[in-house]
Amino acid sequence: MKLKFKAWDRQVNRMCDVTRLEFGHQGNVVGIAVDNYEKGYGLFKNGELESRFELLQYTGLNDIDGKEIYQGYILERRNGQRYIVDFARLDNGTDGYSTAFYLQPTTGSQTPVTFEHSDRIVGNVFDNVELVGTDKPQIKLMSRVKERLATHSAAKDSTKK
Repeated sequence: MKLKFKAWDRQVNRMCDVTRLEFGHQGNVVGIAVDNYEKGYGLFKNGELESRFELLQYTGLNDIDGKEIYQGYILERRNGQRYIVDFARLDNGTDGYSTAFYLQPTTGSQTPVTFEHSDRIVGNVFDNVELVGTDKPQIKLMSRVKERLATHSAAKDSTKK
């Protein structure tokens, strides 16, 4: 799988292509370069990065039309059911945790489901909030990923003691 990202720019309410990521000594993202459309490319670091952008990771999958599926996208099944693409750390019940992309239903059962070949991208949680039945996106992707990583790191540290 090719590691790719997009970023939602809160300042201009637009999806941007991420052209470069910069990592700190602890493996955390400290800067991104994005295609800023009208202004060309821009590099954003630290405080501005978190306050302005929401990073969306490519799942490695494409929808039925061949479009790349990213975290935060909204997919629709043939039966009309819609799902939000998200990423989670899941307890596998036996030997720890696994991480995976999954689909969170927008209505009805809140049990996550897996991808199907017939899934079609119909929007994303930033541009198309009306598709998820709320006036504000219910997911804060970048902060949730950081929270999961911190929890995972703390759990690993406690098992070493």
